[in-house]
Amino acid sequence: MDEQLKDAFANHYKSKSLSAEQIERLNALTETDNPAPRYTRKALMGACAMVILLTALFFQPFVQPSKDITSMIAAEVAKNHIKMRPMEIKSQSMEAIQQYFTELDFMPMESQRFGLPNSNLIGGRYCSIQGVMAAQLRYKDTNNQWVTLYETQYDQTVFPHLPHTEKGEPPLKAYHSGLEIEIWVEKGLLMVSAQPASYSL
Repeated sequence: MDEQLKDAFANHYKSKSLSAEQIERLNALTETDNPAPRYTRKALMGACAMVILLTALFFQPFVQPSKDITSMIAAEVAKNHIKMRPMEIKSQSMEAIQQYFTELDFMPMESQRFGLPNSNLIGGRYCSIQGVMAAQLRYKDTNNQWVTLYETQYDQTVFPHLPHTEKGEPPLKAYHSGLEIEIWVEKGLLMVSAQPASYSL
């Protein structure tokens, strides 16, 4: 019985084995050049190019020209000027002002570009310009009109293409909500002044 089973199994697997001709055909198929790798490389290059294009299109809205930066700064400064939130320090001394703003990474200073006849420093408060912490300094003239000066650390990546007065470049000027806004860089600080448009330096 065991010998018969063994013979039956052997005959069964012999019938399922490949003939010499079939083995030769199989070998020929496996040795044939396969164009798939070339196709895969082309597809991969195309996909990479598409990713680069989509990335450029996605980030394009975040690259703002200087004109847009000017408009955004002017709108924010005008809003802060009009709201006139309570001052956190009241003093006519720049030294006292400097000692108060300890949370800043810079020291507020008197600008050589900014100046009004018969205007007096009154005080200031913390504020921000485009998300960067800043100092808002408040002045008042003899006509009881408010003039504000905003100072913050100048970062070219946040505030690109702004004029440097030390290089002889005139400040940018914009009008917003009835206010005249001037923007410039001085001694490493971004400065923005706001005053009623009818009031001229």
